[in-house]
Amino acid sequence: MSTWFYYDNKGQKLGPVSGGQLKGLAKAGMITPETVIETEEGKKAAAGKVKGLTFIAAEQPQPASPRPQAVQPVPPITAPPPPPPPPPPVASDDLWDWSLPESEISSLITASQAPSTPQSPFQPSAPPPPRKAAAPRQHRRGNINTYLVWSIITTLCCFPLLGIPAIIFSVLCGSDLKAGNYDTAAKRSSIAFWCNVIGLALACLQVSIALLLPAIQAAREAAARANVQNAQSNPNVPLPGNRPNPPAPGNNPPQNPFDPPQNPFDPPRTEATPQAGQPPTSPQPPPVPGTPTRLSAYGPIRQLVSAVDRYQRDLGQYPTTSQGLAALYVQPANLPASANWRGPYLAIVFRERMTTDPWGQPIRYASPGKNGRNYDIWSVGPDGIDGNADDVGNWMSLRDL
Repeated sequence: MSTWFYYDNKGQKLGPVSGGQLKGLAKAGMITPETVIETEEGKKAAAGKVKGLTFIAAEQPQPASPRPQAVQPVPPITAPPPPPPPPPPVASDDLWDWSLPESEISSLITASQAPSTPQSPFQPSAPPPPRKAAAPRQHRRGNINTYLVWSIITTLCCFPLLGIPAIIFSVLCGSDLKAGNYDTAAKRSSIAFWCNVIGLALACLQVSIALLLPAIQAAREAAARANVQNAQSNPNVPLPGNRPNPPAPGNNPPQNPFDPPQNPFDPPRTEATPQAGQPPTSPQPPPVPGTPTRLSAYGPIRQLVSAVDRYQRDLGQYPTTSQGLAALYVQPANLPASANWRGPYLAIVFRERMTTDPWGQPIRYASPGKNGRNYDIWSVGPDGIDGNADDVGNWMSLRDL
C-alpha cells in the first residue's frame, strides 16, 4: 500500500497518509489540486497533476447555490444515475507525471505556502496585535516653576495657613530640580500652585466681607436715625417695631388682621386724662430703638438667681453681703477646707455684663434680704437711685415691670 506526504498552506510537511485519508482531507478542504504531494522517495508534484489522484478535484467542497428568487416547478422524480465505475488501478511506476519541470514545482510549493480561503478547523486564529502603551510625559527643567515668590506673598499678605505649605512645596520642588527628579518636581510645583490659588481666593473673600460689613452697619444706623427724626417730627407715626398708641375711647377703628400681635411682656400704655381746667398734654414720642428698658435688666438678674441657688446647694449657705456676687466667680478666702465650692457658677467672660445693669450701674446683692427673703438681687433702675419705684429686683415678676 502506497503512502504519501503533503504540504499545508504554511509549507509544513505532513503525513504519511494513505489514499483513503487523502480523500477525506480533500473533502475537508485541506488538500486542493494545487497542494504539493510527495512520495516516500522524495518526488514532488501537484495533487491535480498526479494521475492516480484525480478524485481530489471531485471531492472539493462546492459552494452553496444561491437561493432562487422564484418558485421553480418541481421536476419529476427519476431514478438516480448509476455511479461511475472506479478508475482502474495504476502501477506505482506510472503514478507520477515526470514531464512537470522543476521550476513549476517550486512555484506550486510557494503558492501552497500562501494562506488559502478554507482553513483547517484545528488552526487557531491569530491574536490581535497588542496596543502600544502611551509614552510617559517627559518633563523638562524649563517648564517647571517653583512659585516660591508667590508663596511668600501668599504667606505675608493673603492667607498664611495655605502660604506656609506652599513655601514648603516650593522649596522641595527646587531641590528636586537640582537633583534631576523632574516628575516629582512637577507634582510638588502643582501642589504649591493650587495652595497659592486657594489662598488668594480666600483672601479676596475676607477683604470683601471686611468691606461689606461696615457698609451694612452704616446703612442700618442711617435708617435708625431717619426713623428717629421722623418720630420726632411726627409723634403720631410709630417707629418700626413699636406698638402705636391706642385710639381714644368710643372711637375704636376696626382692627387690621395683618397687624402683628401685641407682645404680652410690653408694659401697658396708660393715657393721662387731663383734669378740669388744665390744657390737654401733647402725646409723648415713642422710645428710641436701642434704649435700655427695665425688662432688659431683668434677664441678667434671673441668671444670677439661678447661680446663687446652685451655690447654696453645693455649700449649704448663700453668699454673704460682704462676699457679694464675686463669690460666684472666685472661691471666697474665708471658706473652710471642707467646703464644696464648684465654681465658677457663671462664665467669667460675661462677668462684667452679668454684674452690671444696662445703665452702667453695678447690680446689688444682700443676704439676708428684706421681707424674709434669703437674699435680694436688684438694679437701681434708670435713675440710678436706690429704693425708687423703678428698681428691678428678683422679688418682681414680668407683670411688675
